[in-house]
Amino acid sequence: GGIGGPANPAGVIGSGGPGGTGGLGGAGGAPGVFGTAGQGGLNGHLGATGATGATGTGGGGGGGLPGSFREIFVNNTGLSANEIYVTQIGQTTPGHWSWIDQNGVAHAIDHNAANATGHLTKNGVNYANMSFTLAQAGNLSMPSEFQGGRIFLSMKEPLYIGISSDNSGWAGPNPTNPADPNYSTVYDWYEMTFKNGAVPFGGNTTQVDQFGFPFSFTVTQDSTGFSATAGMTLSRDQVFQQFATTVPPEFQRLVLHDAGGNPLRIVAPRTIQPGALSTWLDPSINDFWTTYHTNQFNYQGPGYTVHGSVDAGDRFVYSVTTTGGSTTTYTMAKPTTAQTFAANGPFVGTGQQGAFLAELDAAFNRGVATSPSQWANVAAYYPTGGRWNNWAQFFHTNSINQLAYGFPYDDVNSQSSVVILGNSQPPTQLSFDLRN
Repeated sequence: GGIGGPANPAGVIGSGGPGGTGGLGGAGGAPGVFGTAGQGGLNGHLGATGATGATGTGGGGGGGLPGSFREIFVNNTGLSANEIYVTQIGQTTPGHWSWIDQNGVAHAIDHNAANATGHLTKNGVNYANMSFTLAQAGNLSMPSEFQGGRIFLSMKEPLYIGISSDNSGWAGPNPTNPADPNYSTVYDWYEMTFKNGAVPFGGNTTQVDQFGFPFSFTVTQDSTGFSATAGMTLSRDQVFQQFATTVPPEFQRLVLHDAGGNPLRIVAPRTIQPGALSTWLDPSINDFWTTYHTNQFNYQGPGYTVHGSVDAGDRFVYSVTTTGGSTTTYTMAKPTTAQTFAANGPFVGTGQQGAFLAELDAAFNRGVATSPSQWANVAAYYPTGGRWNNWAQFFHTNSINQLAYGFPYDDVNSQSSVVILGNSQPPTQLSFDLRN
């Protein structure tokens, strides 16, 4: 899948490549993953708790234009429909970002909208108004092309999104920066990509960066009888309670609170590694390096084989041989825990090498790196007594069909929450069940 451009020093996301729907090559079939957002405005605060609202739906209808499809939101949050905001940003033409309004109409992002009629203001800074509430959602549909897209869902406040002066990029919320204008807002998002007749629909929930609140989604396509659901059905309170009681103490510092002590979000170890988390995976990494310093590493991947060992310089030297018989040798420096959580640094490659590095990174996160014969055995993941990514394991345990996106290469061996259609025709409907 394509990877969105990294954030520049000002925190504006580059245009990057739209998300793909491929297999295990590179990061596989994930929608585009954007760079880390930079700093925003001053710290905001949660509004007062609103009254409990009745369960309702937003959106529906739509799907009238060729290649478009219906979008529906079912509100089971306990908040009223005018307290749930939707912000949808993606590429409706390659390399150009647009946002989708409450009528399903795409608008090119425009930094001048920050000072236009109806703009948003937070902490004295103006922002383009690109959000709508479920109460405002009318005949909602998604366009025939929406690649590298994110559908943000936020509670009680819209999202304040910065746009670059040349309109080539935008700055999403930063989950760990108290100066970000969205820091005190509870939010989460859905990732998707689609181009009618060219790129099959693919979409997923994600905890790669953070968790804000749970929701599930369902994709249907009447012409093929396709229907699939993924995500979470627990309440938000249940997620926080179970995280506190089932995940090791070292991970509890990932829970962030507002000034009143209320939980805002749980941040992924890919994003930050406080305290002991900075070396959490070191025992597994060291074990791999020790094992293959004296033993040969052998792995049979899809369309390639890998042989290697750790040399006297403490480098993992490995050769990738394709089914066509060509062999290329590579050298890998010993990764850090942070690089392993984030799947960057020595885990970045291209072609078959990239596919292998994705498998290797996933194996470290799943606790099976020194057992390559078990890399495709889901039952062997997260072994008792091992050292692995407890964040990812938690969200797999508590998600529908145990499928979740807990780290960047969690789509390896089809373990992510992504749902991909087997054709490039539009789905009939994309629906969301929002929880709180």
